[in-house]
Amino acid sequence: MNAHNFLLVAFLTFTSALLGQTTLYSEEFSDEIGVLDAQTVYVAGSADRVSWGVSGNPAPNLSSGKLKWNYAPEACSWVSETVYVAGYSSLKLNVEISESGTFDSTDSLNVIIVEDGVERLVSSQVANDFASLSIVNEPCTASVSLQVLIHVHTSWFTDLIEIDEVSITGTADYTDIDMDGINDASDVCIDMDDDGTCDNVDSEIMLMDEDFSSYAVGTGTGKAADDDAGIAFVQGVSATGGNGWALLGEEQKNAVSVRNSGGEAYLQYSQTGSGFTDTTTVTWMSRCFDLSHITDPRVRVQASEITDFTESNTDGKFRVKLIEDGVEREVLSVSGEFTSVDSAIVCNAASKLTIVILGYAQENAILKLDGVSVYGGYCQTGKDLAGDCQDLGCTDPRAC
Repeated sequence: MNAHNFLLVAFLTFTSALLGQTTLYSEEFSDEIGVLDAQTVYVAGSADRVSWGVSGNPAPNLSSGKLKWNYAPEACSWVSETVYVAGYSSLKLNVEISESGTFDSTDSLNVIIVEDGVERLVSSQVANDFASLSIVNEPCTASVSLQVLIHVHTSWFTDLIEIDEVSITGTADYTDIDMDGINDASDVCIDMDDDGTCDNVDSEIMLMDEDFSSYAVGTGTGKAADDDAGIAFVQGVSATGGNGWALLGEEQKNAVSVRNSGGEAYLQYSQTGSGFTDTTTVTWMSRCFDLSHITDPRVRVQASEITDFTESNTDGKFRVKLIEDGVEREVLSVSGEFTSVDSAIVCNAASKLTIVILGYAQENAILKLDGVSVYGGYCQTGKDLAGDCQDLGCTDPRAC
């Protein structure tokens, strides 16, 4: 972090303290990793670190306290994890980005905030040698969630874009775990899954039940010919029930998007690559789940293939990974003639979970992601270190 940025952080920290601001999301890119894998969701290594994903080819370099692109011909992206803001006010966005070299007429940088699932452009730099971009305490309007999306496009190896810091702050007004706009202290019915049953008597809480039926056909990420293959598609968490997920792509030959057949919706992977060696991957990243009140959490994944895998250029694969309290674990891998899979997976996370599904379909392959869900029991008092419900003299049913 350079001296300018250090002073900015110090100023923001001082200002936040005066205003009673709480840091809800903060990434300073301090890890020394080098060039990242393409279409990756960054695994921070601990539950108290934040997550984020990158989209596009080539992948950026994470080093020297910055995330760097020096060539992004297909509009690469960076996207934060979901930040829950129910019960917070005075929400502010802070971003530090620097640029060096020749930022010509085909180069661009966009900083976007996704407020309750709706994108809003905060800053756009096109053909502008801006050198340093500081977004300081940009007011955000959201009642449920925020996500940050940054697009980078440079045509040649003549320009360097570096993200130095991204943070979101807010003032805590009250606790609102079910995001219904009511202070939990006076809420007569905490209902995290909005199924009409109060959680303290609900045997199973459904945190997400994504079957892709609520989206228009074509919702998803584009193909390489559109020059936007590396633009991450973000479906944010909204007050109207948006589940929250993102697609991270690169040089896919066809769109990965929602389709509907026979009244059944699904996310279709078709011709993401070509030939029999192209395993160009598109990554599906879920929102980040708070499991601090969820006992025995589980993840269900439903997928299928609708191709006769007999040709040399026909192959497809899904890999499912869970990022559990900052640690990545691969839990499922299916390919070829797997026909269909419906798997319920025990989650080891105590407090924080993100689901990552990597998929590819070669020239004549068609794969479907049919559904993803997250569910478990509910404990009103939260969990102890063993992951069990804290029974503070309440003699359970899911305590107090």
